[in-house]
Amino acid sequence: KGKPAKAPVDDPRRLLKFAVLPVLALSMVALLGAWRSSSAGAKVHHKVLSGQSFDPFLAANPGGALVEFHVPGCMHCQKLAPDFDAASKLLAAEGGPPLASLDANAHPSIAERLNITRYPTVIWFSNGEGVQELPPTSRSTEKIVEFVKRMQEPALVEFQDRSQFDEALPELRSAMGDLGRPIVVGIGGAGAPKAVAALRQVAERMRGTAVFLHVGEGEEALEVRAVGKEASADRAFEGEVTPQRLQAWIKAMIA
Repeated sequence: KGKPAKAPVDDPRRLLKFAVLPVLALSMVALLGAWRSSSAGAKVHHKVLSGQSFDPFLAANPGGALVEFHVPGCMHCQKLAPDFDAASKLLAAEGGPPLASLDANAHPSIAERLNITRYPTVIWFSNGEGVQELPPTSRSTEKIVEFVKRMQEPALVEFQDRSQFDEALPELRSAMGDLGRPIVVGIGGAGAPKAVAALRQVAERMRGTAVFLHVGEGEEALEVRAVGKEASADRAFEGEVTPQRLQAWIKAMIA
């Protein structure tokens, strides 16, 4: 991802290519640099971030924001740029969440902190945490907008009382085959806000991989279990509920 394929070297005229290609490569880099410079003054519809504004931007948008990380001279980054900005304009017109970009060369500390090594990398942040990456196959304006709208849907479905959940449980069990994903349920937790926060965090991270539910009514401690097609197939999570432990438990079920 993000790396051009190597050109074949078995062409009979390879000596001529070897002489010409470096010149063409240098010209292309110069052209891309000129394109970025000429575009610098053009109006953009997304927020351009710096190392100083990155964290405040995420803090100001806890409900979610999409950030694109790029480097100068990256052809895939240049190709993505107009679609990303167009998506930002469309979402802003609908009152949607903000989109932003950051030059990882100019502000390397952010990319290093997030362990970003491929460009472009586009990440959805929720509550200040990077939770999902935009797939490389979803870089058109339409796909970016679709991705953002999907990220805005609740990652954790809330049931206020136990009776409401119990009524829905038979239908959930019967849907197991069609969903093709585990259903993870947290019950109670009024006295364990950190555990509930961990469940919510994992739900954001694993959105689309599993179905996450939370039943507010229950014990003070949070009970977490995976719902099976039959009650006998239910699996209970044991031990302290932390994001790392819960995510590993769910991944083991999927593997």
